[in-house]
Amino acid sequence: MTRNLVRFSLVTMFLWGGSAHALPPDSDRDPPECVADITGRLTATPSEIDRETSHSLTTTLVWSVVIPKGCPASPILTLAGRAVERSGQMTLGVSRTTVYSLVLGSSASGLRTLARATVTVHGDPGFITVSPGRQVTADDIAKFNAQWMQPYQHDFWIGWAGGLLAARDPDGVWGTGERMAAMARMFDLTQDKRYLDHLRELSQLALKYRDDLPLDKNRPDLIRLTDQIRNKVGVPGWGGRSVSYGGLHHVEEIVTSVYAYPIAAFARIVAENPSLQPVYGNDAIDYANAVVQTVSFFLPQIRIQPAGSFIEATLTHPEEYRNRPTEADCTNAYDEAMRADPGNKARWDQKKSDCNNLRKLAGRGLPHNINLTFSMVLIELSRVLDTRFYLQSPRRSGDAENTRDSILVLISRQQRYFANRLYRYNSFCKSPCWNYMDDLPTGLNPHPEDTDHGAMDMSYVGLFFRNFGRLHAAAERFHEPLAFTPSYLGDFARTFVMNIAGGSDFKHDVIGRDGQPTDNTRCEGWLELTRADARVWQACHDVTLRIVDGRQPYLTTGNHSSLLMNKQFLPLP
Repeated sequence: MTRNLVRFSLVTMFLWGGSAHALPPDSDRDPPECVADITGRLTATPSEIDRETSHSLTTTLVWSVVIPKGCPASPILTLAGRAVERSGQMTLGVSRTTVYSLVLGSSASGLRTLARATVTVHGDPGFITVSPGRQVTADDIAKFNAQWMQPYQHDFWIGWAGGLLAARDPDGVWGTGERMAAMARMFDLTQDKRYLDHLRELSQLALKYRDDLPLDKNRPDLIRLTDQIRNKVGVPGWGGRSVSYGGLHHVEEIVTSVYAYPIAAFARIVAENPSLQPVYGNDAIDYANAVVQTVSFFLPQIRIQPAGSFIEATLTHPEEYRNRPTEADCTNAYDEAMRADPGNKARWDQKKSDCNNLRKLAGRGLPHNINLTFSMVLIELSRVLDTRFYLQSPRRSGDAENTRDSILVLISRQQRYFANRLYRYNSFCKSPCWNYMDDLPTGLNPHPEDTDHGAMDMSYVGLFFRNFGRLHAAAERFHEPLAFTPSYLGDFARTFVMNIAGGSDFKHDVIGRDGQPTDNTRCEGWLELTRADARVWQACHDVTLRIVDGRQPYLTTGNHSSLLMNKQFLPLP
């Protein structure tokens, strides 16, 4: 058999859906002549969508194929990248103008389009760009709103965040907390109330599902949950279950701080702006009081210790870890996770190891990103408690002034703990480097801070320097000098530029070990260093807006909002 006849037999097989033995090996038989008469019909409903007004970006495709009577063909049909039967319907998400094709055959045999349907989408921003220079333009804001603030996106986030909060899924905090912080950032940048309104919605939703349910006191059917490790009911934080904590319901410090920070930011925005108080004032007082409750709960976990002539402080792992989770708790949670999701073994192995290490970490300092994120909550809360609006409210916390003063002292001491553990690591670290966690017990080794958690550390650094004047004055008043001077901004910027941003993908950690594309997704904290070095902004801009396979996979609401917020620190043209 010649090479052409072999290819012809394969073409016949693929196009008409037969098996490899459908034709005799040396057959010269042509495909049925009736194949040319096969027809198809395809419709899309709706065929036109306006993203600015629509609450759903979906269309329903309905198709059918007519094969002439007596035709033996059994065609291969594809639609929207998937094999389909001769008739049917499917509902698909569609965010930009798309042409759908009902196709006969395969790439190996040749393709024939039987029918097309176009869904025209208005209001699609296309690939996101950010204008050059310091000025945030109207087009920059329009692109942000088109990407993140249209009605269907609003509905998605309310449903997604609410669903995960109601399910007590602690992993929901990363998406929801990032969006909440972005809304605070965008309001500070634009004073547009659409961002403040959305932040209020998400804050209300989060507080509804806090473990003590402070906003649902009239709902006796709602159960106040027990932190099974602390053995306390109704903790003013956000709890959940995971393999890392032996499957026990537990309130994590980082999850709680990531929710509490933007809630405190909402209260600060309103407390400092009299024009907002008639509409948002009551919520601001409620939210501030809720954050005071959260902070007060975690204060007993603060460890203070001498550091030279001064005192440093850090948030610590709960002492209750000495007893729970037990090794059996960790094993049972791991086994349950493996039964539910055996394909994620590497993840469950790591979480089981983390779980068993908790008994060794009881009373030890928490990772730096957790300590500093808690300090971010304190910074925003201290501003609220310093306003006449809050202090004159009959619903204020009873000891607001003393609470404010004590957390101002704590802010300085937490910073000193972090600053005292920065180091320069041989030839790898000519600028500051630091570990993910320090002061570990024997048997647990520190590792350099990774790029993702480092972004959280730098979110703290940015917030601190935005509040430098008032925090410096408070530190002088309480004789608790700040460890950071403005030169630290440049030092941290060099760490990013020299060790992390030196390639097409960001490096994995602050000493510059090779990374992977997943390290590219968290730039919003590093962008805070733009005021010291514009190369930080450019590196984050180039990675965040990169187009890969027709998408922008590293564009997030956090990165986008932080690019816009930090444009103001770019050099003048």
